[in-house]
This record gives sequence, C-alpha cells and structure tokens, in this order.
Amino acid sequence: MNVEYSQQSPYPVNGPIRKILATAQGYQSSGYVQIKGQAQKGALALGEKLKLKDTELNTGALVTGKISDDLGNGIWAKIKIGDSPEKSVKPASMYFDPKTKKFVITPGSFQIPVAKLNHQPVIITPDYNASSYILDTLYKDITQNNQDLGTLKVYRKLHRMKFIVKEAQPWVPTINQPTPPVYQWPILPGAKVKIQLLGSWLEEITNQFGEVNFEYSSDSDSFKVIIEGPKGKYYVKKVFSIYNKPSKFQKVSVIALEKATYISGSVYVAGTQPVQGADILIDFGNPDLNISIKTDEVGEYILPNVPIGANVIVYGSKHSDEETIIGDSSAVLTTAEGKTGVDLFLTIYNGMDITKLLGFPIQLTALQELNNGEVKITGVFKQFKKNDYFSVFDSTAAQIKIANVFVKPGTKLNFKGIPYAVLVEPSIAVDDPIFELKVFQKFKCTVSNPTDGIRLTDLGNDNGVIKGKAFVGASEFDTKGSIENSGKYYLSDPTVVQSKMIIPTITAEGNKPLQLPKGFMVTDANSNGLSFKINKFDANADSKNSFFNFDTVRLRTTLKTNIKNAVPSNLNLQIGDVVFHQV
Repeated sequence: MNVEYSQQSPYPVNGPIRKILATAQGYQSSGYVQIKGQAQKGALALGEKLKLKDTELNTGALVTGKISDDLGNGIWAKIKIGDSPEKSVKPASMYFDPKTKKFVITPGSFQIPVAKLNHQPVIITPDYNASSYILDTLYKDITQNNQDLGTLKVYRKLHRMKFIVKEAQPWVPTINQPTPPVYQWPILPGAKVKIQLLGSWLEEITNQFGEVNFEYSSDSDSFKVIIEGPKGKYYVKKVFSIYNKPSKFQKVSVIALEKATYISGSVYVAGTQPVQGADILIDFGNPDLNISIKTDEVGEYILPNVPIGANVIVYGSKHSDEETIIGDSSAVLTTAEGKTGVDLFLTIYNGMDITKLLGFPIQLTALQELNNGEVKITGVFKQFKKNDYFSVFDSTAAQIKIANVFVKPGTKLNFKGIPYAVLVEPSIAVDDPIFELKVFQKFKCTVSNPTDGIRLTDLGNDNGVIKGKAFVGASEFDTKGSIENSGKYYLSDPTVVQSKMIIPTITAEGNKPLQLPKGFMVTDANSNGLSFKINKFDANADSKNSFFNFDTVRLRTTLKTNIKNAVPSNLNLQIGDVVFHQV
C-alpha cells in the first residue's frame, strides 16, 4: 500500500507497512515477511532503513530419475538441474548375472527440488574417467509438482557409424534425378565392411538388411574404409576415407557396389608345365584395390571382382627359394560375361633367380631384357626381417617399390646353384618417399630422404640394406606439456664421420646394421642440436651428447634464461640431461 507521512510527524498518516510477500516464477512463496519499525505501533519512521532476513522460496517441483551409460549400466556421477544444488548419484547395486556371465550395475536414483520452469539445463558429470564420455547439456521442461525424468543416459565417447550397402543399378542423370537414387537400389547382405584402426582392422558382415554397425574408441577422426561384395559374388571393391567424430548418434553412410566380372586362365612354365602357387595380380596402383590370387594345384586361377569394361594387365610370378621363375603378363579388356583362357607362361630368366634382390624377396611386376642383354626389373618388396633396432610398422601393409632397375647375377646361389640377382649399381633410390618402421620395437619411426631418396644399398656379400633419414615424433614421449618446438627427433649415427643422418635400417638377412652402445644421437633435420623450449625458456641440446636408446631420450641441455633487467640476461645454464620416456 502507499504510505503517506506527515511533515510535522515521523509517523505514517494512513498506517504502517505490516508485511512483504516475495515471489519468483517457478517457485512457491514461503509466506509474508512481517515488518516492524521503530516508530509507534511498529511503523517505519520516515527515512528508517530496515534490513530483513534472507527469504527462502520453496522450489515448485520435486524431480526424480536415474543415471546410466548408454548400455544401461549405472555410473558414479553428479547432476545439476537449473539453479538447483549439485547432487551426487551412485549405482544402486552390482551383481554377477550367471546367464550372461557379466557384471550388472543397476543405475542409481536421484531426487532434486527444482524450480517449475521450462527449458532448464541438465548437466551430468561422471565422477570417474569423465574424458571417456560425451559431455553435453540436456534441456528439460519441469511442469509437474512431482516429475520423473526416467533414466538419463551419459554416452560413452565412441565413434558410432552405420553402413548400408547396396547393389548399384544402371541409371542416367536427368533434371529431376541428377544423382544416383541409391536409396532405391537393392540391399546387399553378406558384404564385408572394414575400418582401419592404426595397424589393425575392424571387420563386420552386413546383415539381412544390408546393414552393419560399428562402435569403437579412437582419438583419430579420419578412417580408411574398405567394402567388399559377398563371398562368391563379383562386386568391385570400394576404398575411401571417412570423417567421423565421437557422437551419441550414428553417422549413416549408404554405399553402392558396382557389379564386377572375372578373369581366369592357367599358368605354365617350360611351355606346358602347370605352376602351382603362382601369384596372379592386377595392379591398380593402390594396394587396397589390387586384386591377387594364387594358382591351384593344377596351375589354374580365377581373379574375382574385376571391373567390367576395364583394360587391365594380369601379372603372373612365382616366388620360391627352390625355383627361379619370373612372371609373364597379359593385357585384357574385361566384359560382363567374364574373360577365360588368359594363360601366362613363366620362364627361368637369364640364369638368375630374381625372387630375391640383394637378399630381399621381391614380387616382380615387370621385366625387360635390352638388346645388349641387360635386364631391367620393376617390382615390390613386401617381406622384411626385423633386427635388434628396426622392424616394419605394419607387416601387412609394408612395401617398397623399385622401377626400371638394372640387375645382374650375384654370388649367392639358390639350392639349385642359380645365382640370385643383385644391383648393377652399388646403390639405388626406391620409388617410395617414406618407409614406416618401429625402432626398438616400440616407437613409430619414419624413414625418408627428400634430397637423395630412400636407398637400397649393398652392405657387402650381396646383403642389402635400406637406408635413409629416420625420425621419431616427439609425441611418442611423455614431455608433460613442457616441451615446445621439437616435433621430430632425427636419428644420427655416432660411429661415422660422414653422412651421420643416413641410417641403415632393415637388412635382408635381419642382422644388426649398427653397433650403438649408447643408442642413436638425437638431432634436428639438419644434424644440429635440437632447439626447443622448456616452460617458455629457450633451450638447446648438445647433439654429440644427446641420445635415444630403448625407451628413453636424453637431451644434454643448456637453458637460456633471458631474464629482464638482469646482467647478463642470459646465463646459459647447463642443466644436464632432460630425460623423456615412452608415452
């Protein structure tokens, strides 16, 4: 009410204020607050200030529910709804189910007084391994005095993908249908879908609806996917990369496979002798797309899943320590009906066993004899022996290609007394710009050499070795975030004076290419000591006293202080070895 005061008196003319009512949207009032002033009858004197006690409003609703992960298992978590206090929730119980032979964790319940408002934020934070969950904010309308939110799910931080595989059908673009009507095409049960994770693969077969689902954990967001047709049917393989981030919901991809055909024939040696176990290959320039198979016991083969209407070259080769047989090739134009009678005739070539080059097993894809009798080969190395320092990073995918390399008979003989092939030149550059290895069987090591290429070299006695610049990523080591500007640790050979950074890695015989008691020296890309930062201070490593051995990097370090207003500002502190271990 409006209160009027007399100018002659401190008392109200029309009575004192007796009480105040506090309200807010979504809350229930706790009642009137009584006012008592210092004037007559508890009135407020003119100009009197009175501090009231805090007034609590009652929440308009009581909200209940449960918390689980996306599998229905209870978790330890905290929940906050709107302006309500945070509430801790733990699983109700845990028991072993003898039927499923799994532990069952039943979700815990919560009961929280909440304002009765719409679109209130609901935030759930797991107590343990929060980074392994997808943390987001839900929004709920609280409209009832007693409201059950049911079970609120916190999703594990996983990539979730669904692939639907279809059989491609003939179609012609039109104004109304400019893109293929993939969703209308027939489904393809039994197709194989593979997703690459580091050096391994996730593999599933499509169900009766042509669908396959994947859920997996990975820090990457780009993945190679390979889809092949059902076993026993001819479809062109598809290889592609897909971008995907962890999500609560599946990313759905619809993929159509083109119908394919086949090529068949026999492989012979010495005119009419069938060759069992010969390697038959169509090289599309991509290992994931190449088609290969071996001949059966009577020398026959069927190459499946060949694109229809394609001009391809079929290569045949035989690799054995007992036989020296080199591949033939045949150009084929494929048809929907298939191509039969594509026969290959292998020979023992020029008295050389070219199943190995400098001791490395080689799969030849081309061989040419020049008019002067010289032999030039093209092929792929796919088998590599590990040694005490190096091994290939992924034995299923590792390969090194060579092209148009001149070879000659060497001094090492196969069991029939035929010499294996060696290089005419002492060293050649291979076609591949990088070669992925493991060093000390633990760390990913990249071999490259932009200046001179990765080289295949004769160590002596017809024993080949692969040489190049080699580096290990700094991310392989636990620097605890204190190291900056040192993304790569290049390896250097302390036992030589020249070409320290050209490291012998994989040898044909698997013998140790180096003798390094202290390990490899560590440098930058130019063979200098590493320059980096430690907690924002510039630092330099002495390359002659910085080593990488087994699971440890030791950097003999000088710290540059660069302190403002100090004389001298840079003390060049020699702080000894900064040591990092494997992540």
